[in-house]
Amino acid sequence: MRDAIEMVDRLQKKTSSVLSSLKLATGAASSSDQVDSKIFALKSRMDKIQVLMRESQERWLQIESLCGFSVLYANETIPVMHHSGSSSHFYGHNSGMSESEENGSSSSGSFL
Repeated sequence: MRDAIEMVDRLQKKTSSVLSSLKLATGAASSSDQVDSKIFALKSRMDKIQVLMRESQERWLQIESLCGFSVLYANETIPVMHHSGSSSHFYGHNSGMSESEENGSSSSGSFL
């Protein structure tokens, strides 16, 4: 019985190797090759999307630092790189305003 099982296994291996050689010689792509190529294409697209998202995020961080306020992100699942510096360097702490004007209690009124 074991001999019969071994012979069947050998025959299946030979058949599969002959078929593989035939497919390779005729240029017929196997379904696993097609799946592999689709996976590779999707992976390369995802890599490109990641690069674009990272560049976009860096641009928004630069905009935030120039404007002096944070932009609220609609999708909180994306990891956000926070800039370490505060926005006070842009306006300067002593920009000619008194302390009461900086705190929003100016005597000339408010813009809101």
